[in-house]
Amino acid sequence: MAGSERRRPKAGSRTKASQTLSRPNPATPNGVAQALVAIVLLGVAGWMVYGRSLSYPFIFDDFHSVVMNPSITRLWPLFGASSPFVAPFDSPTAGRPLVNLSLAMNYHFGQIDPWGYHFVNLTLHVLSAVLLWAIVQRTLQLPYFANRFDRAAFGLSLLVALAWLVHPLVTESVEYTTQRTELMMGLFYLATLFTSLRYFTATTSKHQMLWLLLAGVACAAGMACKETMVSAPFAVLLFERTFLARSFWRALRRSWPLYVALALGWIVLLTLNLGGPRSASAGFHRGIPAHVWWFTQAKVLAMYFKLSFWPWPLSVHYRVPLLETFAVAWPWLVFALVLGIGILIALGRRSAAGFIGACAVMTLAPTLAVPILKEVAVERRMYLPLAAILTLTIVGGYRLLCSVAQVPASNEPKIFRWPLAATLTFGAILVVVMGAVSSLRLTAYRDAVTLWQDAARRDPNDLIAIQNTGIALNDAQRSEEAARYMRQALERFPDWPEGYHVLGVALINLQRPAEAIDYLEKSFPSPDDTLAHFHLGLALLNAGRPVEAIDQFEMVVQEQPDVSTFQNRLGMALFLAGRPQPALEHFRKAVALEPDSAMIRKNLALTLKAVNSLPEAREEFEKTIRLAPDDLDARAQLAIVYNDLGQSADAVATAEKALAMARAAGNVPMSQSLENWLKQNRK
Repeated sequence: MAGSERRRPKAGSRTKASQTLSRPNPATPNGVAQALVAIVLLGVAGWMVYGRSLSYPFIFDDFHSVVMNPSITRLWPLFGASSPFVAPFDSPTAGRPLVNLSLAMNYHFGQIDPWGYHFVNLTLHVLSAVLLWAIVQRTLQLPYFANRFDRAAFGLSLLVALAWLVHPLVTESVEYTTQRTELMMGLFYLATLFTSLRYFTATTSKHQMLWLLLAGVACAAGMACKETMVSAPFAVLLFERTFLARSFWRALRRSWPLYVALALGWIVLLTLNLGGPRSASAGFHRGIPAHVWWFTQAKVLAMYFKLSFWPWPLSVHYRVPLLETFAVAWPWLVFALVLGIGILIALGRRSAAGFIGACAVMTLAPTLAVPILKEVAVERRMYLPLAAILTLTIVGGYRLLCSVAQVPASNEPKIFRWPLAATLTFGAILVVVMGAVSSLRLTAYRDAVTLWQDAARRDPNDLIAIQNTGIALNDAQRSEEAARYMRQALERFPDWPEGYHVLGVALINLQRPAEAIDYLEKSFPSPDDTLAHFHLGLALLNAGRPVEAIDQFEMVVQEQPDVSTFQNRLGMALFLAGRPQPALEHFRKAVALEPDSAMIRKNLALTLKAVNSLPEAREEFEKTIRLAPDDLDARAQLAIVYNDLGQSADAVATAEKALAMARAAGNVPMSQSLENWLKQNRK
């Protein structure tokens, strides 16, 4: 869909246009055969690049969207506060119910095994590539192009889809499970374009109605996946105006039922975002002036453009300093201005290049316009724009070769042979090279430590990459290494609160709470004060200072009362400080938030036992054992409660079973304790 191609024949009716499209072309295989070839090639290419990475673990936000996401642990009921349609507030899938539902389906069939989640992501990407192939091929066969691409459409469109499928810039979207938001939105965006194209070229009113309904559903579904979908109706309108109707008014007049159906998707999007489900991470209320963000995004736009053509080195995080004045931002603003003017001129001429450029900008526009301070630039935002850029590059490159060869508008095979052969050959080489680069890039995703170490090596001054490397080392139970790594970083950045926080967590894991307290107290003020207070409280608790820990945990619970871990730790601090009654309140809240946690139920049971609420303690110990049958301490405590309630037979039976399990496990201290208890309590 290149440059200045203008439709030569007069605008005819939709029926005439569709007859032109549907007329068999003797030089190409039939549509079914082409579809099969495209699906097989794209599927094989996707598997060859991504197949070995399906077993890679979850990373970064995957722990919030999958591992720690309570809303995906059940598929029923579909509606209500605890349904898979309602993700936790400010989580990556909040306000994106279809994505959260897809994760719930993954969880239903495979729990938290990463393989299934990665497989679904790859499948979504391959399906999107198939849709991209179909859209490009059908568009190239429209009367707008006056038969210029009839013989080349299949090869060019397949090359576009293959190049996009294996391009290194999309590896983050495919491999990073949480970015299913981008994948599903992209799939439905392309589905909206494809079904709208079929509506435009339908030959019967029955087929028109079918494609209209499918387009409306696809558009609404995309709105329920990610906000970037907001531009899809505009893209469809621009498509019809460029390739079919010659003007916006004519497009609206002849296809108004379609645009009504697409516009209904905006109602879905508005409804899902009324409560600001992710307002804590994005928006001008975060304190950045609008002009500073827009200046900076002009530079980011140039970086995206560069990565589209030279995708190396890539990183899970890019540190892009904010451009606060025109004096430092003007080169990037000139680039953005020239690009914008070029697109507007092309749009005015009804050029295919104008449509493609406008689509790329429209899909980028939401993140270019609205600040997301933690992610000034990320690769996944180029998922759909890259498809547009590759389409323009490949098809435009072919047309350029035809112009150099002075090829007229003809379908003669001998005329089109060498430009098409050269384009496909060079394109195939690039696809192989890009596939190899993508495969190399994917090695960084084999674990979180490798991924963040890669980002930190790319930019040694990227504090977020350094911080997340330390966090990943802690999560991987490599806290000694994390402590050394963070100490070295703090020598370079001594005024860095988040660094002291990560170092403090490493020292907690190493059971050095007194030392951890010193560093954690230096972590204030921090952008994440809640976690800093929590870990300081944990260090104080481990150091035998529960009264001081209470103050820290109370601040945490006040900020986030719906986190079971926070309620549980406050309960523990209160219990150890000799305040069992207030502890009960927080243990009960923790159990309500996480009813399947054996540890929390055991804490509640122990506290109930301490306040002599024995019947309820018995019930909670019994639930604990059902959740954790190997918990010998819970069995021993239950035996004591049975005995205190006068249920001697149950007490002895429980203790004897616990003793047998302790002996089998080689737990000598527990065995001796149970033997002594049984000697004293057997009749």
